[in-house]
Amino acid sequence: MATKKTMRNSPLTLSLLFVLFLAASCSSDAPKEEHETVLNGTATILVDSAIYDMMRASKSLYDSLTPKAHVTFKSVDARTA
Repeated sequence: MATKKTMRNSPLTLSLLFVLFLAASCSSDAPKEEHETVLNGTATILVDSAIYDMMRASKSLYDSLTPKAHVTFKSVDARTA
């Protein structure tokens, strides 16, 4: 009695299924993760009240050079900073 060769056992079918699975997992619809770096992200920095004005003045330059970075300074006393 001759046995039928089914499509399920074929190496070509398994390879094709693997390629289709790989192509489906590489979709471009997935949202890209934004990792926080020095140039991208949000930070709150505690600054001694004695140098708060100097740091606030330099913030405008930093903001113009790094538009994706959002830095907030908070004035605190020296013990807290």
